[in-house]
Amino acid sequence: KEEEEAKKSLLTETSTTDEKDTKGDKETEKKPIVDVPKLLPKEPTFSQVAEHLLRPVKLPDGVYFKDIAVEHDPRAVNAGKVTLAFFPNGYVEAAVINLRDEDDEVHYSLKTKPVLGEVSIESEYRTLEE
Repeated sequence: KEEEEAKKSLLTETSTTDEKDTKGDKETEKKPIVDVPKLLPKEPTFSQVAEHLLRPVKLPDGVYFKDIAVEHDPRAVNAGKVTLAFFPNGYVEAAVINLRDEDDEVHYSLKTKPVLGEVSIESEYRTLEE
């Protein structure tokens, strides 16, 4: 219903000038420059995808999460749940997922590349800013 009302409502911008007409004694009239329909943004919705292709996967034995930092909450979280957003157009939220071994001596990091929708893997601990 809001979209229908937005389509009916048109914004009209006008412009005035100090130019004289061909006789040199009148100003030009205001004329519409652009008729733009008023568009209302849709409220974003986020949900977990219930796809059989996206089933949960367990980490191999001896590999643990050290912490995770994401663009919308850059503090490193080492317990609980963290949401990492993937979008239909291929964009993925900037994030770093740090992994460790049992003794916390060996580290690997997975860092997302938002525009490319890819991940880089490094054999070191990284932060979101790096």
